[in-house]
Amino acid sequence: MKTSLLALLLVLVLLLFSGCGTTIPQNQVAYNFKTGISELNWVFLTNSPPEKIYPYSSFKMILMLDNQAAYPLTNGKVSVVGLDNKYFQLDTLTQNFEPLEGRDLKNPLGGQTQLVFSGTAGRLFTNAEEYVGNYFLLFSYNSQVDFVDTVCMNPHQYDLYDSGCKSNPRNSYSGQGAPLAVTQMEQISYPNQNDNGGEVEFRLRLQSRGRGQVLNATLIGAKLGGEDLYCSFDSGKEDRNAGFNDQKQEALLFCKTIMAQESSYTTPLFVSFSYKYVLQERQRLWLIK
Repeated sequence: MKTSLLALLLVLVLLLFSGCGTTIPQNQVAYNFKTGISELNWVFLTNSPPEKIYPYSSFKMILMLDNQAAYPLTNGKVSVVGLDNKYFQLDTLTQNFEPLEGRDLKNPLGGQTQLVFSGTAGRLFTNAEEYVGNYFLLFSYNSQVDFVDTVCMNPHQYDLYDSGCKSNPRNSYSGQGAPLAVTQMEQISYPNQNDNGGEVEFRLRLQSRGRGQVLNATLIGAKLGGEDLYCSFDSGKEDRNAGFNDQKQEALLFCKTIMAQESSYTTPLFVSFSYKYVLQERQRLWLIK
């Protein structure tokens, strides 16, 4: 009787562990990291720098960097800008940080690293009780963003009795897991010409949606159903540079192709961009007697 009871308990324990082992991967597979707007986050570790700094004392500024984007960050750099060295002297004003992995199924938390800026406080002027040193943390890095969607290719889109798939003339998107995002796509189909399936044009609106600014946004490549797709940032001009400016922070990408067949069909559209990103955050140090 005892042997049978122990065997039953063992079977129940094995079933419990096997059930726990399958739940987490299923939840992870269901989550899409390449959605929404995500970017590099940062925080100072506790008491670094201290809330109050005294004359001639040493202090540390320890930054924890956390990549919440769904893509790797490379060529990362953090600079301290605008700090008056009469009151605060740092051993270095700029530090590079190692490449940080993006969030995915293998690494759902994203890449993390620490940077340490060591400093020494100066003296206050005569009769001064305190000094507030305002400065900026300037972050910069390179990354990329991928846009993927399934589109309907239908040369008979406007036929009254067409029973094929229907393309949406305009779609909106919340983002692809980066501060740079494709936020809108228009699809324009043209009727059959010269015995082919007709033409289609995709117009993708690319926008900076994070806390910082996008620089040098460039088209890496575009594919429709595995075939290379011709795209440009100005209709009729072959230019892969998005030409972002400080005010507008957006660009419009035009992609054109010939439909592969007469009947309607669905196929994936893939477009990838690289970019440089800069983020500026205002901070302060407080020197007191």
